[in-house]
Amino acid sequence: MSQRRNWIPITWTICLIIVSLQPLRSDAIGRHSLAHLPLHTVLYGVTALLLLRWIPQPTLFGIVRSTFLLATGIELTQHLLYKGSFEWMDLLADAVGVALAILWQAYNRRASFGDRL
Repeated sequence: MSQRRNWIPITWTICLIIVSLQPLRSDAIGRHSLAHLPLHTVLYGVTALLLLRWIPQPTLFGIVRSTFLLATGIELTQHLLYKGSFEWMDLLADAVGVALAILWQAYNRRASFGDRL
């Protein structure tokens, strides 16, 4: 993958941070709606997949660590900015998204390797 294409995960991550820290974000998708936790799972799963796909020579631990630290940083910032409780379930949903992304990537790599045999 070309170095020029690294803008994709970088832009995604910046947008995720900006949208996550907007004060009106909870009005769009309420914390108690059915879509809230699945949205976290999907957003952080996509983040991990983008990093796995476009960062040159990624290590599994590095992708998991950086994505989880991003999620923790955003949740902590939301807690400090908006004086709400720390949303542990959001962080768990984020971790599930990262885990699903890793499993998806591992399955796809194994399937494509098996096709070459």
